[in-house]
Amino acid sequence: SIYKNKAIIGAGTLNRDGSYREPIFFNPYEVDRDKVVYASKVEEALYHSVWGRIVHATELREAGVGLGNKVLLHGENGTGKTLAAAVTAQFALENGWSMVQARWDEDLKMVVKFAEKIGVPTVVVVEDIEKLIQRDVKEMDALLDLFDGIGAKNREVMLLMTSNHISELTKSMTRAGRIDRMIYVSDLDREGVEKLINALIPAEQREELDYEQLHVAYQGYTPSWIVEALKNVKVASIIRTGRTGQPLTTDDFVVEADALRDAWETHTEATDRPAVDLLGSVVETIVGQAVGKVLETTEMSNDNIGTSE
Repeated sequence: SIYKNKAIIGAGTLNRDGSYREPIFFNPYEVDRDKVVYASKVEEALYHSVWGRIVHATELREAGVGLGNKVLLHGENGTGKTLAAAVTAQFALENGWSMVQARWDEDLKMVVKFAEKIGVPTVVVVEDIEKLIQRDVKEMDALLDLFDGIGAKNREVMLLMTSNHISELTKSMTRAGRIDRMIYVSDLDREGVEKLINALIPAEQREELDYEQLHVAYQGYTPSWIVEALKNVKVASIIRTGRTGQPLTTDDFVVEADALRDAWETHTEATDRPAVDLLGSVVETIVGQAVGKVLETTEMSNDNIGTSE
C-alpha cells in the first residue's frame, strides 16, 4: 500500500457526483515537537496511553497485548489536543505506523476499514467527536458498534479522539470498555510554564526568571494564551528600557501576561455553542400545533361549504 508509514487526511470518499476524493498526504513535522508542552501529568498520560504504545508495539504484541487502544483527549480550546495528534503522527512515522486523520464528513466505520487494509498498525484521529453525535443519531450507534469491535484480536488500529465538550457524550459511549483512556488536557503546571518559556525564549535573551511568579501570572491561561503573551515580551522590555536587545526580565513577562487578562476573561465568558431557549422552543411548538389545528379545521369547513353548494 502506498499509505504504509505515511500520514494522510481522509480515507477516500466517493462524492455524490461520482467523483472520488482521494486521501491527502501531509507532513506532521511542520509542528515542532520540542515546542509542544503539556503539564507533567498530561505528558505522562499521553506517553503511557498513546506514544509509548506506538514505540513499544513489538513488545506489546509479544506480551499478547492488543494495539487497538481507544483514547479520548478532552479539555478547553487551546490546550494542545490537536497538537497532540500531530505529535502522535510523528511517533507513528518513526515507528513504522501510519496515521489517518478522518474528515468530518466521512463514515468513521469506512475510515477504520481503510486503516485496517493499509498493512501496518495505524492511528485513526477523529477531532471534535461530539459533532459526529450531533450530526446523526444513527452515526452514534455505528460509532458504538465500532468501539465494541475495534479492540478485537489482531485489529491494530488505535483510535485517538478529541472533544471540547465532553459533557455532550452519552453514558453508553463512555462506559467501561468503550473508551480505554480519557486524558484531560489541562492548563500548564509550574514545570510546564518553565519548559514552554525555555523552548520559545532562548536563554541568552533573558535574565534568570522567577518561574513561580510567572506561573501565578499565567494562572488560568491555556498554552495558546501563554504563547500569545510570550510573543510580546520584547515589547515590554523596549518600553521599559527604551532600548532594543536588552535581557528580558520576570517583570517583562508579567506585564505582558497581565495585558492579556481582560481579553482572556472575555474569551472564557464567551461560548461556541448557541444558547438554547427551552421555554421559547416549547411555546413555539405549542403555538405551531395550535395553528396547525386551526388551519386543518378551516380546510375542513371550506370543503364542507364547497360540497353544500
